[in-house]
Amino acid sequence: MRILVVTSSYPRYAGDPTAPFIESLVEHTARLGHEIHLVVPEHRDWNRAASENGITFHPYRYSPVKNWTPWGFSQSLAGGTRLRNSLYGL
Repeated sequence: MRILVVTSSYPRYAGDPTAPFIESLVEHTARLGHEIHLVVPEHRDWNRAASENGITFHPYRYSPVKNWTPWGFSQSLAGGTRLRNSLYGL
């Protein structure tokens, strides 16, 4: 089965503490023999191969400046409860 996963957070590199539970779920599903395509916001710290462990990554660019990547990965909220004021322009 081909499965598309859309998420705002995923570990950006080995050992990244961001959303390890999503990685675990997706890797387990891939090990069951499914073809996984994961769509995730582009991030300046993203350091993954195009495909790993049966998962094909599709980072999408949403910002006009490549190094300005404030969405997803637990960066868009202040105190985990409200949108950071600096993001309203984006």
